[in-house]
Amino acid sequence: MPHCGAKENERMMRLTAGAPSIEIVQQIARKFLSAWTNIERVTSGASTYVYRIYTRRGEVLYLRILPEAGSTFAPEVLVHALLRREGVSVPEVIYYEPANDRLGLSVMATKEIPGKELASRTTAVFLSKRGASLR
Repeated sequence: MPHCGAKENERMMRLTAGAPSIEIVQQIARKFLSAWTNIERVTSGASTYVYRIYTRRGEVLYLRILPEAGSTFAPEVLVHALLRREGVSVPEVIYYEPANDRLGLSVMATKEIPGKELASRTTAVFLSKRGASLR
């Protein structure tokens, strides 16, 4: 299996360097949430900026921000709704903006669902094995 190389590292560096500040994320969170106890950056997001929000009711929410202007979460919002309607366990989308007025980037907030995060290497190995078994 090919090793993630310089291009992947460069993309991850860009994602880390250009992440919106916690202050901007707080401004976005105020649009759909009246209070929270903490907001923190989650650095494991591979394709989006991800922030974990702890609410005063003990819930955990995730705010995702696409890094490219012109990209949108619209397809993902639709797919989540369709899958949830069919009983599939996917996060509930509680907020969506096609383009945030301050950032110009698409924003989506979801509720946390129980489970474990898969490390990208674990996911890549799993998909590689599944792909190989389909040949």
